[in-house]
Amino acid sequence: MYDRQLDERTTESSKLLSYKDGRFYFSKKTERNFFFALTVAIPLIYILSEIGWL
Repeated sequence: MYDRQLDERTTESSKLLSYKDGRFYFSKKTERNFFFALTVAIPLIYILSEIGWL
């Protein structure tokens, strides 16, 4: 029984995005990548708008 619970957790956490009980769940890696992309994109968009390219 313990092995089955462990397998369910590992397969559930390995998904990038899952939908359960009306909510979306992300893996930690997906969340980190998403916020890293935002961290890079927001200053880049600001710089491009100051230059006048946007």
